[in-house]
Amino acid sequence: ATSSATINGVTHNFAGTNPASTVSVGKAGMERTVTNVAAGRISATSTDAINGSQLFAVKTEVEKGVPYADHVNDIFYTHKM
Repeated sequence: ATSSATINGVTHNFAGTNPASTVSVGKAGMERTVTNVAAGRISATSTDAINGSQLFAVKTEVEKGVPYADHVNDIFYTHKM
């Protein structure tokens, strides 16, 4: 299991890092998709699976950018990162 990842210089620790076993779907050369997956809980402690619609919602918000203000020569600008 993966216990953490560093994204943009920030380390995020994950829940569920001590698995008792593994569930495999398919095998090398015969990979499969898992369909009809309900939306899982998204939180720092959730170990639920999430589905494509949840990832799409995150992607949509990330693409909008994060507004922030910048002060240059007594003029305030609002930018998207």
